[in-house]
Amino acid sequence: MTVTSVSMTSDLRLARVFVSFINNSRSIESLMDELNSRIKFYKYHVSQKWHAKFMPELEFHYDESLKRAE
Repeated sequence: MTVTSVSMTSDLRLARVFVSFINNSRSIESLMDELNSRIKFYKYHVSQKWHAKFMPELEFHYDESLKRAE
């Protein structure tokens, strides 16, 4: 998995994380479902390094740019 970019809203309440997968044997849908099912886990670990009043909500989106570049 590669995080290709992160886009945050102006109020820092939402972070859209764009990911790409290279040479994966599983379907993109199953990988994205697994990422989205573990959002609480990722939020906990990011919040350990994020020094702000609140932790933004995370959304994972598949980014096809690396696939198109091949």
